[in-house]
Amino acid sequence: MRINQECSKQIGHAIYDPCSLGSRFGVAIEHFRPDLLDGVSGLHFHTLCQRNSDDLETTLNAVEEKFGPWLSQMGWINFGGGHHITREDCIKKMQDKYRLEVYLEPGEAIALNAGYLVITVLDTHHNGIDIAILDTSATCHIPGVFPFSFSAIK
Repeated sequence: MRINQECSKQIGHAIYDPCSLGSRFGVAIEHFRPDLLDGVSGLHFHTLCQRNSDDLETTLNAVEEKFGPWLSQMGWINFGGGHHITREDCIKKMQDKYRLEVYLEPGEAIALNAGYLVITVLDTHHNGIDIAILDTSATCHIPGVFPFSFSAIK
């Protein structure tokens, strides 16, 4: 399940920021439903774009503050990508404290010019703007690679 810990470390790049107003990426604690966690084995967040380990540490503190009560129920956590991880203590903390398997996402270099992306609109959502929920997450990681608008899709 993708979460929105509402802790932004982006500077001047709202389009890349899943915590910005109108973001379609992740459920904020206000809308989080612990009663629906049956069958959910992990949590995913993604808020960093070329940020350093101190920003990852701040983000992890926000994840713990908002979603900490449910981390021990999970089997894994995905830190997303975009961060320059230079210290192992952020990863080790989540592994040791919550016994979680930690996933990290690679950067755009492995996918740039690699082929075509076919997507399906799975649902719609409203958070200050109309939002399309897709069956892919590439647009949240590297939106500059996919210059399209959903306003034409009905």
